[in-house]
Parts: sequence; structure tokens; C-alpha cells
Amino acid sequence: MSNDKYTNEELLKILKEYYNKNNKAEQRDFCNNNGLPSFQTYIKRFGSWNKAKSLIGIPISIRVEYNITPELIIEKFKKLVNELGKIPSSEELNKIKGFPSFPIICKHFDNYNNFVESCGFSYNKLSNGKLKKEFLLNEIQRFVKEFNKIPVQTDFENLKGYPTRKTFSNHFGYFNDAVRLAGFEPLNLNEKEYAEKYRNKEYLSGIINSYINKYDKIPTLDELIKEHNNFYSLKSLYEQVYGGWNKALVELELPLNRVSHHPDEFLESEFHRFVAEHGRIPTYIEFNNSEYPSFWCYQNRFDSWNKAVVNYGYEPNDENRKYTLDDGEICASSYEFDISTWLKNINIIYDRDVNYIDFIDNYKGKMNCDYVIHHNDKLWYVEMAGFLRGTDFNKFSNAEKKYYFKLKYKRKLLRRQGVNYLIIEPCDLKKKSLEEIFFFLFLEEEKEVN
Repeated sequence: MSNDKYTNEELLKILKEYYNKNNKAEQRDFCNNNGLPSFQTYIKRFGSWNKAKSLIGIPISIRVEYNITPELIIEKFKKLVNELGKIPSSEELNKIKGFPSFPIICKHFDNYNNFVESCGFSYNKLSNGKLKKEFLLNEIQRFVKEFNKIPVQTDFENLKGYPTRKTFSNHFGYFNDAVRLAGFEPLNLNEKEYAEKYRNKEYLSGIINSYINKYDKIPTLDELIKEHNNFYSLKSLYEQVYGGWNKALVELELPLNRVSHHPDEFLESEFHRFVAEHGRIPTYIEFNNSEYPSFWCYQNRFDSWNKAVVNYGYEPNDENRKYTLDDGEICASSYEFDISTWLKNINIIYDRDVNYIDFIDNYKGKMNCDYVIHHNDKLWYVEMAGFLRGTDFNKFSNAEKKYYFKLKYKRKLLRRQGVNYLIIEPCDLKKKSLEEIFFFLFLEEEKEVN
């Protein structure tokens, strides 16, 4: 309903009552979506917001922003657009603390559209408020002309007047993909490209031998990863090429890093103790960094964890198996195998095991996201919580409890970042089809707003 329904007297009465109740009356408080007349109505009727306040005796504070220059406003706005990855509406801008108010902008630029144009933006660069890929590619080309070099993603961390590194990642998945589409060859390989180039025995055996020659000792996998700048995908490379780190050492006729000194009777009794306490057989993860002997003890004694399970008279459970797809992707469970196979069959593009540090602001840990799905120019972050086989927290093992809180923390990070995300538990797969779970893949693509 139009604000023309209010008389001047009614507008002043509403403003006075709001001030008396809240001991403040700011422009951002008066907008149509909270049931109050908009502040624009007051400006239209009384000439300015402060004039309306002065008519009913509300104190008027002198704002420092009246002395702000147009050049500084433009600089602040460009930085804001790069941080948001979009051009905010005038209403959104008015709610951002610390930014010059809408009347100040109109004082210098007449109206909001003129202001946006003065900052070097125009609405033909936008789609639903999001920066279009064409605009981002032009920004890379502008960078090359300005700095006479091909950018790496760190160049866009705090570069004034340019989109952030994260903005490129959100739209292209990998920064290098954006560089290539802009017509340049990237200077550095990203993690996915590194894996594709070095997924071979010559490279993987070579870096082990180089480490031995340099330090006169056989490295652990963690030591080798640290030697190569914490490149954690080395673990995945050894799994894909050799079937695992220990199998690589065996094939290279090198001794294993870990040897069990526990007697057979103790290993067996500990295994049966877990079964008695939890009513099921353990997964290998639950025998790592816990009160129980390391699963390496069992693997070294029986050649594999599953062989140990069979030796003690049990059937291996699904969580102890690994599945390898034709393209080399390794799935940690049948749940992941089914999801990956299904996504490939319907031609959905996705990345596996993407580090949270690549898309969560101010995160410094080593957690990975199981799937990052690319669909309709959007990214969906998907976690397969296959380790949670039940819902009764009191029956969880220590490893399950640790996993539960880790998953809870992931959910908090995803919510805080404001990304599209989905967490799938085994019970979801029993109750719903994959089409129902991945509903967003079948929604019609939003039409662009002209």
C-alpha cells in the first residue's frame, strides 16, 4: 500500500512514538517491510529526514559523513561490491553500518543509478545481482594490461578495485579455469591439475627416493606431504596409483613405517571388546588415534583390515571398503560410490574433497568437503555423513562422537558462509531417492532479470 495514505501529522506522530519507545529513530529503521512508512516518504514530505525530526523535537546529531568526498564514497563502494560479489540495492546499502547514508549519496550523485554508473558499474553486468562471468573475465584482462603479468589467485586477495579471489572461485570453480577462459595460460597448477599431471609411479616413487637421499631415512606420508608444502592430495595420489601408502612402500621394497609389537591375543581381545561394548564390529577409523590398538597393527598382521575382521569371525562392513571408479575416483563407502556413479550418469560436474580453506572465510583447518557440485552457475557443497550409522548419541563410539561434532562444526561453517549446502545421512538414502535428495538439480534455471 502506498505511503500516500499517511497525512503529514500522522507521519510525525508515528516518528515521535517510535522515538519515544526506542530512544532512537534512524533512517534504516523506516522501510516498508517492517510496517513503518519509508524514510523516503519523510524526505519527500518534509525535505529531509532531519527536518522531520526537528519538527517534533527529536535531537539531531551532526554526522561526520556530511564531509565525506564523492571520491571516497566511490572507493568504499567498489570495495563493498568486490566483497559482496554483487551490486547491493539502495535499501540493502542503507542497512550496512559504516557506509554513507542514502541521502548523502543522493546529495553527491543525484540518484542511486547515477551513483552506480559513477563507480564504473552498470546493471548490464549483472544477473540477479550477481556479477556475470563475462565481467569477471574482463577484470582478468584488465589486470594483465594494468600490471603486465598473468595473475595468480593471491593477486586478488586485497586488490582495490577488483573482484576478490573467492568471487572468481564461486563463479568458475577454479581460478585457473577463469584465467584460461580470459585467454591466458595459468602460471601455477591448481590441486586438481597437479593430481592429473603427477598421477604416475615415476613421479611418486621419485619423490620418496629424493627424500631418502636428502634425509637418509624413509619418510612417513605426513613427512612427505610437509616436504611438498603440505600438498595433502599426495595421499590421494598414492591411493589411486598404488592402492595406498603402505602398498607403495611394499612395491618399492621399503620397510613399513609402523610395526605392531602387540601380541596376537591382545589384538583379538581388543577387537572383541569393541564388539561387546558397541554391538557391532568397528571400522578401521575407530581403531586409529583411540584407546584401541592402531588399525595399522591389524593391517600389518593380516595384510588388510578386512582380513583381520574375517579372521575374527565377522563379515566386513561397508564402511571398511574402498571403491574405485573407472576414472580413478576413490569412494570411501558404497554411499559415495552410488552418489558419484549417479552424478556421472546424469552428466553433473563436481569436485571431490575440496578443502574448506578454499571457500570458508577465516578458516585455517584441514577439513574437506566431500562434493562440490557445479550446476546452473551455482555451487552446492555436499557432505556424505556415512560414518553416522545410528541416531542414538549415547551409543556412539568415541570416534563417532568426534565425527558427530566435526559434522556439526561443518554445518556451522557452511551456514555462516551463506553457501548452498546439503548434508546427507545414511537414513536419508533409505527414505528418499537420489532425485529427491538432490532436488536442486531438477529446478528450472532462474531467468535473468533485465
